[in-house]
Amino acid sequence: MRGKRTRRPEQDEQRSTVSKILFGIFNTDGVLRINSLDVDIGFARELESLASETLAALDDLDEIPYDASLRSLEGECMHLQLDSAQGVSETIQMMEGEPHPIFSITSRGNLSGLRFYAFRFSGSNSHIWLFGRVGRTIVMKKSRLQGLLVNDGTKLKAVETDLVQLNRRIDFVAKGPTGLILHLQNFHYIFNFYEKLRRVAKKNAEILSKKLPVKNLEEFIEACQQQPAMALKLHQIVTHENWASIPIERLFQLIDEENLPIEVVAKNGGRQLVFQSDPKHRWLILRLLADDILKSPVSTRVFEATSKKSIPTK
Repeated sequence: MRGKRTRRPEQDEQRSTVSKILFGIFNTDGVLRINSLDVDIGFARELESLASETLAALDDLDEIPYDASLRSLEGECMHLQLDSAQGVSETIQMMEGEPHPIFSITSRGNLSGLRFYAFRFSGSNSHIWLFGRVGRTIVMKKSRLQGLLVNDGTKLKAVETDLVQLNRRIDFVAKGPTGLILHLQNFHYIFNFYEKLRRVAKKNAEILSKKLPVKNLEEFIEACQQQPAMALKLHQIVTHENWASIPIERLFQLIDEENLPIEVVAKNGGRQLVFQSDPKHRWLILRLLADDILKSPVSTRVFEATSKKSIPTK
């Protein structure tokens, strides 16, 4: 096991009924808005049941710290402080503010920008927010031929209204200042994570280039904007606590000593890296800066390491 056993948020024996379900919608500029729908007692009970099932399942999960570059394994979830993940605490603050406009399937942009549904599972002393990923296909419009199976599946009954169908799966749970991520990719989708990284890729690349000049910087920026994984790695590098003290000269020495296939050119008495955009080489600068190029002490071979775990010394 990689982490400690998860302790699920406490549930109050007496809890209020869920009265609303919220929907998160991003516009084309990445700005979030929150819409809502009231729910009847039957749908509220379904949401409460989903919340109870989700919270009970947390007892069987091991907890590891949130790392955007990792994939949680079967039987694991990731924990984080809400204010440490861009946009999460702000989203919850928006959700807790009222009133919210009614969610309309006919409003332009609502379905194309729809990312998540969320509801508050409340008790007498606390409340928990639960989030699930959704997309534009949640609505089944009455313009289609729709029917309910009745009489033990032997008969179709006409449905003459629009239907909303949600996945019965929770991807993120938030209580107080902390959160638990059950499905990492969906968590990133819900909070528009990769789009935000693409938007700051230019700024991050310029920060990198001030310390370690890249000759064809614009080409490097474009590659990071087009590939979320590269934008993520770049963001992790320039926001790491060791970024200010990274040994630049040692990086150039490593390139020379190990004959790494990273092109270096001289300019104004200094040295610059050249970004190579082909699939074989485009990751090399980022791997070098992330300390992901390692030399085996046994075979002396040099490897790109996409995952590392420290080995304690004696």
